[in-house]
Amino acid sequence: MKENLQTKVFSVSELARGIRSHLEIEFHQVCVEGEVSNLTKQASGHLYFSLKDEESQISCAFFRAPKIEWTDGSLIRVKGKMSFYVARGTAQLIVKEVENAGLGFLQKKFEELKEKLRREGLFSSEHKNQIPPYPQKIAIITSKNAAALRDITQVLKRRCPWIQTYLYPVSVQGEGTWKQTCLAIEKLNRSKIYGLPKVDVLILARGGGSLEDLWNFNEEGLARSIFASQIPIITGIGHEIDFTLADFVADMRAATPSAAAELVSISQKELQNQLYSFSQKAKHLMLSQFEKENTRLQISSQSLRSFAIKGALKNQQTELKQYALRLSQVFCLYQERKIFLLENLKNRLISPQKRWESYQNRWKQCQAILKALSPRHLLEKGFSIVFQNHQNQNKQKVVSRLSQVKKEDLLKIQVSDGTLAVKVLEKKKKTRF
Repeated sequence: MKENLQTKVFSVSELARGIRSHLEIEFHQVCVEGEVSNLTKQASGHLYFSLKDEESQISCAFFRAPKIEWTDGSLIRVKGKMSFYVARGTAQLIVKEVENAGLGFLQKKFEELKEKLRREGLFSSEHKNQIPPYPQKIAIITSKNAAALRDITQVLKRRCPWIQTYLYPVSVQGEGTWKQTCLAIEKLNRSKIYGLPKVDVLILARGGGSLEDLWNFNEEGLARSIFASQIPIITGIGHEIDFTLADFVADMRAATPSAAAELVSISQKELQNQLYSFSQKAKHLMLSQFEKENTRLQISSQSLRSFAIKGALKNQQTELKQYALRLSQVFCLYQERKIFLLENLKNRLISPQKRWESYQNRWKQCQAILKALSPRHLLEKGFSIVFQNHQNQNKQKVVSRLSQVKKEDLLKIQVSDGTLAVKVLEKKKKTRF
């Protein structure tokens, strides 16, 4: 049988108002010292935050606060009064005055650990891995339900849809969850052993939060795990003003998760601009080299007239082969330096491929021009050279006029594939065609 309660029955509102009345009378003026957490500033100028120590925390409101110099992690001393918000049934400290009291215990721990790792060289730039300019595979270490994951994947899909992304899900908040992140980094660095894909870059990300929310990224164990990684790591943790020890140790720090995705990717427009620049350099080099060889060919053609035709033909053939070989070598050398980039991009960008085909056609045209300038080509087209037939081969002279020969002279005619021996039976003067 239930005991009959000889007490007054309060409504919820009556009890809430009673609590508020008691708090405001009992604690109408208090002075409290604690560490700032979850600090937010409204457009109206009101500040809302929590004061905490190692065991408890209490909500605070500072209406129309003046300019402040303290942030999350600061140790402050406040004066005010307690109040009770009847509608929600929550207690709140209404702050009237604030003064700095130093660093909070978490902020102090952060600064001490930061200095320790700095002295050991974990933040030094000489130990940081180079971020690859064109990564093909990226692993994202974050919570599978995090807004940070959606931000990163959207940016990568927009800028570089060909990049393959892999999610390694971990908890990013809660005591000891930093160990999951350490295990993820270790497994991805030893991908063969654990049957994971080999990636080019790791992105370590989570959204914003208080110093306590982000504390997992300030653990010494995680900092050392990031430092030991052979795969480059980019951090995108919290908001722009948030800094963690993971940011200092990482190979690159981004202000936000979205910014991390921007840093690790190159947009299609930037890629097209780079490819266009490469093709213009190739074009300039080819034209420059062709001009040089064309000038040398003209000089050689002029000097050819001062030598015996037979010897000049042989020398010209050799020189033309050398010019063609050197031009081909110069082009191949440049082609080998850039081919890896062009091969990777040729299936993605159509217009540069057309430019490349145009350059190949121009190269074939140049070869045809060089061939047309060859003296042997003239012989193959039906022209011939007439020599006076002497027993001494060194004294043979080219016949260019009728006055050089007489009847019964023996002559030699050079054609494309050999020579003919002939005898002069009759001389006729030049006729006009």
